[in-house]
Amino acid sequence: MNRKSVLGNLDYIIAAVALFGIVFFVIINVFCRYILGFIFNWMEELATIMFVWCTYMGIAAAYRTHDHVGINIIVNLLPAKLQFVIEFLIDLFVLALDSIIFILSIRLCISSWGKITPIIGLSYTFVNASISIGFLLLIVYTALRLFEKIKRIKHAFFSKK
Repeated sequence: MNRKSVLGNLDYIIAAVALFGIVFFVIINVFCRYILGFIFNWMEELATIMFVWCTYMGIAAAYRTHDHVGINIIVNLLPAKLQFVIEFLIDLFVLALDSIIFILSIRLCISSWGKITPIIGLSYTFVNASISIGFLLLIVYTALRLFEKIKRIKHAFFSKK
């Protein structure tokens, strides 16, 4: 895998590694609890942190690859031009909402600066940064979608026939 491919899929890679870590740590802890009679508390906490990172990186990766579940029954009944307008407006709404959540997540990171997790001692800012990074990626991906749609509009209206 080349560097461009790794950077282009970093959200997916982080989500996949985190998911693997969750499964691994939970299986080890279940085995230890029921077979050996003890657990590793740090594994449980680390699996929880990985779950948060997996969630927000997975959201970004799924949005980038158009893998989110959508209900298009009504939109698909409309004419193609109206579908395009509705999709454009939805992308604008998503961009605005992602921007608001991104700003709020930055505030959350700042407010959690001094807090640390009870077992590992990791700063909650690292945990909450997954929200900021995930929504920043969503902003970038949504903006790219909007630019592509604007290019299509320009091409449709201003290209020589």
